[in-house]
Amino acid sequence: MFLEMRYGWKLFAYRSGIFDNINQLMTGVSMLGVLNWAMFLENMWDKRILSALSLGVAVWSIICVLEYSTSDILPFICVISYALVLFLCETKLALFMLLFFAMASSFYLIGDGNIRKLSSADFIEIGYWRRLLNHREEILTVSSRIFSKKPLLGVGAGNFGAYYNDILQSAKDLPKKLQVFDHTHNIWIQHFVAHGAFAGVFFACFLLSSLRLIILGLCSNRARKLSLSALGMFFVFLVYGAFEYVPMFEELLPLVWGTLGLLGGLMLLEETEDANNPSY
Repeated sequence: MFLEMRYGWKLFAYRSGIFDNINQLMTGVSMLGVLNWAMFLENMWDKRILSALSLGVAVWSIICVLEYSTSDILPFICVISYALVLFLCETKLALFMLLFFAMASSFYLIGDGNIRKLSSADFIEIGYWRRLLNHREEILTVSSRIFSKKPLLGVGAGNFGAYYNDILQSAKDLPKKLQVFDHTHNIWIQHFVAHGAFAGVFFACFLLSSLRLIILGLCSNRARKLSLSALGMFFVFLVYGAFEYVPMFEELLPLVWGTLGLLGGLMLLEETEDANNPSY
């Protein structure tokens, strides 16, 4: 993978899957990295070999995302997820690392390059926001109109592109040369459009309940380490999922929902043991 991305060597002929989509690959790498980052912080004094391996994976991950990601926002989300894990970790070393991160961020913000950009910034120009959104305003506009046509049951899986094209052809107030997309590029609203209001609301509730599980796990002695890892990974999933549908692709589902399944099982085991051995 490194040789192909760095030097362009074609060692394998990928036709599908995660290695055929650099955005999808870097999304998975970022989730794997923040998971190992949390494991490193929680295990650094107890399991040094495992901690060293986790640190290596975490550093490799963020370097790959910063260097090879085709998304402008994924590197920022990845860095913020690392900082979030640092903020919630209870070790003293994590606190010092968080302070170092804050100082480094401050020096980066006042660097000459960023100061020059800010001195000529123009947030009033509508073109700036269009470039920043990168067609997302078009997708949201058309997605809203598609949802209005079939709000109860949606248009069905795989039919978004056809309806998208029909909207562009029939709408008189939209440019006819807009690009046609196959999905909403948003995990939060995809099910509203594809499967209707009920499915969209219940899926949003499912995502929030998963986040609730992770937060409750942070208060658990046994599940805290895995909860901290899951929180950093789920942060990338939820936030980046608001701009891309890539986190919902089937190649990444085992990493996301598998981790949450392990967390739920661990918390259930702890709850069962507490019920069987009450302390007075």
